[in-house]
Amino acid sequence: MKVAVIGAGAAGLVAARELLKARHDVSVFEQSSRVGGIWVYQASSEPDPLGQAGPRLHASMYASLRTNLPRDLMAFFDFSFDSSGGGVDDWPRYPGHAQVLRYLEEFADAFSLRQRIRFNTKVVQVIHEDRWLLTIDGDNGSGTEGFDALAVCNGHYTEPRVPDIPGSDNFPVHSVHSHNYRSPDEFLDKQVVIVGSASSGADLTEEIASTANRVYWCSNDKAASSKRIKHLNNVTSWGQVKRLIDDGRIELEDQTFVGPVDSFVYATGYHYRFPFLSDDLIEVRDNWVTPLYQDLLCFTQPTLALIGLPFKIIPFPIFQIQARWFAGC
Repeated sequence: MKVAVIGAGAAGLVAARELLKARHDVSVFEQSSRVGGIWVYQASSEPDPLGQAGPRLHASMYASLRTNLPRDLMAFFDFSFDSSGGGVDDWPRYPGHAQVLRYLEEFADAFSLRQRIRFNTKVVQVIHEDRWLLTIDGDNGSGTEGFDALAVCNGHYTEPRVPDIPGSDNFPVHSVHSHNYRSPDEFLDKQVVIVGSASSGADLTEEIASTANRVYWCSNDKAASSKRIKHLNNVTSWGQVKRLIDDGRIELEDQTFVGPVDSFVYATGYHYRFPFLSDDLIEVRDNWVTPLYQDLLCFTQPTLALIGLPFKIIPFPIFQIQARWFAGC
């Protein structure tokens, strides 16, 4: 079969590899100039620090980011993170983003995937008639191409989710989403509030505490966050935010007031977004992608797979399992 893959990050690369192993004719469409997806670090950030308007950067990578899983678990099944695969033996147990990117580049080269990738090519629209028709726009022009199957691997760390907190429109404090966070230097000697209890909230709290005067970490699990930061003398764990006040203070759900503060960081996750797919194929309801079988195959058109959607997984091996299953369908 002739199969299209959208995206050349980790999911797209392993999808291409598994599809090629199953003897399919594979074309990968990548909107940027290189492989790696979110693992390509960009020192610049978006003009809108909340990521709600203006030009969009694909990656949500900050300078010091390391994996929160050991490299042995991060690796694809048959391509290790040491010198026998795509890595270096003395890399740290928890690799940094540059090392993960190099691993993915080595993976692409080891299995001759680059020759299948059309770089700087954006998929504008996807419709299904007798086949999958992809409208593309790239360095080599625009047009429409037909495919028998489609694997969507465009990631889900590009569209920041910013909760609607009462008072935010008149809140005078510099506010930024973690998508546009790069280093703690901009928070030197500041009073900082961080909202969000998942991995990015915890990581940014620890990192920003290294330069800030005071950090207030607000989460929906105060007990768990308190344990995480008990070694940090300048961090206080609080509950959820109730409202933002126009004098720079914050009211919490327990009616405690914090501030005035200097900076407000949203570590509140991301929205799934598939701008090239019509709603009659896939819908996103309350950030839940539907209708899918096993969070992978479109119920109405099972030759469409969305690879890499689940959270709280061991990502690269799960991507490979999904891709291998789809390739064999």
